[in-house]
Amino acid sequence: MIPTHYAVEARQAHRSATDPDSMALADLLLTFPADKRRAFLRRLAPDELRRVLAAVREQRRTPYAMWEDTPSGFAEDVLGEVLNAGQAAALDAVAAHPRVAAAVCFGGAKTRLSAALMAWAAVVDPTEQPVVVVASEEQALEGVWVHVRRWAATAGLPGEVRGNNWYRETGHWRTAAHGLVPTARHAALDHIPVGLALAVDAGALTAETGRVLDTMGAAAHRLVAVGTPSQDPGSWFEGFAARPDTVTARVAVADLRARAGEPEPLCTACPTSPAHPVTVHFPGDWAAAQIARYGADHPRVRAQVHAEFPRVELHPLLGLRPGHPDFDSARDDCARGVVGELRRVRAAGPPQPSTHHVE
Repeated sequence: MIPTHYAVEARQAHRSATDPDSMALADLLLTFPADKRRAFLRRLAPDELRRVLAAVREQRRTPYAMWEDTPSGFAEDVLGEVLNAGQAAALDAVAAHPRVAAAVCFGGAKTRLSAALMAWAAVVDPTEQPVVVVASEEQALEGVWVHVRRWAATAGLPGEVRGNNWYRETGHWRTAAHGLVPTARHAALDHIPVGLALAVDAGALTAETGRVLDTMGAAAHRLVAVGTPSQDPGSWFEGFAARPDTVTARVAVADLRARAGEPEPLCTACPTSPAHPVTVHFPGDWAAAQIARYGADHPRVRAQVHAEFPRVELHPLLGLRPGHPDFDSARDDCARGVVGELRRVRAAGPPQPSTHHVE
């Protein structure tokens, strides 16, 4: 695991006096690509690192600006998390694009990834615009804050985490991040500047929550949705991913297994157990068993194994989609077949209950 002393040094950076050499080095490092910058930081002694982070704080108002272009680097270097290439790419897409749909398979750590994004956005942005975390259920929201409270203690994140609120002192106390389950009274949030509007468990969002997010997104610098795609077509998450200004990142079950040279991703859902890879919770190749039971193209397999959205074809023979010249003429004929098709899909049986849910 990558050393996590960066968090302590960043927290103490404001106590260190800057010097011309550290300022020059900080300037140089901020021009490096993220991977080279992180490799260089690993070679610095604690005193050197402290001075460099103090210089970054002097220039950017926050020492965590060293990771402003790499949420995955922040998650590994500061929070002490272990990620694989698929998870890292999903996180880093958020730094590169203002609108991101991160489709994550079952067991792909979507809650942990959401929490890492929230923590990153809350400390790297010096504009004091808050992070707003949105879910349709309190349980999904609480899962994110469990991770944030853990990191506040282990990684020394600045400020105080109380309930579903994170407060930071930057000359004055302010709300760095806030979690909410929207109601009708949140419908007028379009005038509130937001640094990041983050939808967690996005595949389960209700239409009402989706409308609030769309409203909030109008004033948000970033709008990001993280979740497992719904098995049924027409979800807000699916629609958001299909928008022309949205970039979609996928983390499939195949991405959870470490490639050559990568660390094995660890389970974070068993805090009292010895460290173990997340793949131990998929006995007998869980993905292969799902494919064998439901079929490779079943909506459950597409969503939970491959992190793909439903394949919607209004005509089962022609495969028509909106925009096809015969789309309108085929609609009435297909309307009768859609009901029968849905019944056939659901007749395959309910999903198997999970004995251990990993996030």
